[in-house]
Amino acid sequence: MTKYSYILIFAVYLLIWGCAENQEPPLATPQFEISKVRLDEAWNLKNTDPYTVEVHVQTSGSTSELLPVVLEVSDGMGSVLYTDSLYDDGAAYHPDDGDVIAGDGVFRNRFRADQITDQPVMLTFSFQASDIKNEQSAVYSTDIRFDNNYKPVVV
Repeated sequence: MTKYSYILIFAVYLLIWGCAENQEPPLATPQFEISKVRLDEAWNLKNTDPYTVEVHVQTSGSTSELLPVVLEVSDGMGSVLYTDSLYDDGAAYHPDDGDVIAGDGVFRNRFRADQITDQPVMLTFSFQASDIKNEQSAVYSTDIRFDNNYKPVVV
């Protein structure tokens, strides 16, 4: 080998060694998140039919490790008025929850407006997913309006 070959090998070594990133270990964050929430923006207090609330949870692991999604309804001052859960059980254990397919990452439950409040008001619905390791997703919140509206009457 020539002198230039040694210099070239040494230069390549320095280049590779100098470009190596010192990476920190990954943060211990949950491997799941709430990706989508579907529910009506306004709920009619006069309506006796339940409203379906649906939350999609994306996970890099198995959905069987996910616990029911927690729903908290709070007023403008942050006081929690109502708490319940959404389920991904295919309505096997909660027949009235409206869930269709068990284990697909889509959590559902059905609520009547008068279960939550009897007054016209704007309330905040907050959702949080968790798993059997007690890891939790970020909280997803949205505002829902409750009103006293009568069904239209055709005369």
